Amino acid sequence: MRIVPARRCFLLLKQPGRCCARGRATQTASQPPDFCSDIIFEAVLFECQPMSSAITRRLFAVVPAAGHSRRMGRPKLLLPLGPGTVISRMLALLRRSEIVATVVVVRPDDEPLRTAVAAGGAIPLQPDVAPAEMRHSVEHALRYLECRYHPAPQEGWILAPADHPLLDAAVLDRLIAAWRESHDRILVPVHAGKRGHPTIFPFRLADAVFHLPGDAGLNRLLQSHAREIEQIEVDAPGVISDLDTPDDYERLLKSGQ
Repeated sequence: MRIVPARRCFLLLKQPGRCCARGRATQTASQPPDFCSDIIFEAVLFECQPMSSAITRRLFAVVPAAGHSRRMGRPKLLLPLGPGTVISRMLALLRRSEIVATVVVVRPDDEPLRTAVAAGGAIPLQPDVAPAEMRHSVEHALRYLECRYHPAPQEGWILAPADHPLLDAAVLDRLIAAWRESHDRILVPVHAGKRGHPTIFPFRLADAVFHLPGDAGLNRLLQSHAREIEQIEVDAPGVISDLDTPDDYERLLKSGQ
């Protein structure tokens, strides 16, 4: 396996329709400390990830976590769950050899969550302007991954919204196994006839995310690529369970998860 040496490089990004959307990623010393996206092109110098010529496809995880928890009335991702918190449980399940990196998009003013994400071994990514919608959080994460890891079109990214606390290791096993065998498909878990999360996308669709209409969410991406979807039937209601309200949290605690 040939390894291309690390090099100094410039990251050039453009955030369509948004002016001066800066951000930072808190990482280890071997990872880039900063990136910037602007309506006017702006360059940031950092150490690039060594690129490998290995044939093995890589998989990344994107966790949008920039919400305000208004319906919960308190930071829902830091709520106690089992031996840890909601966010620590999710990150523990995503911390596996098949996933090269997990990027969690956090509001710039949410220092407690940033600290928790870093403690969980993931990369906290904090745009200077809080993402208005989940789609904007995903854009920030994908741009970061594109620059940091240069993923090939056939490699994949897992969309794992942070407010789906019942992420199941067995479901993740099935999705990753299906991804290894798939030919560039979108993989969506389905329970009781309803689609849920996490969802695996090929990286070739990252550009399609950036070019969604301004008022469109990620469901538009699924609609536009409906023929490329492979549904994975699972006996796991957690794939369709959100954590939004105090009642949701009470049910979660009573479930013993």
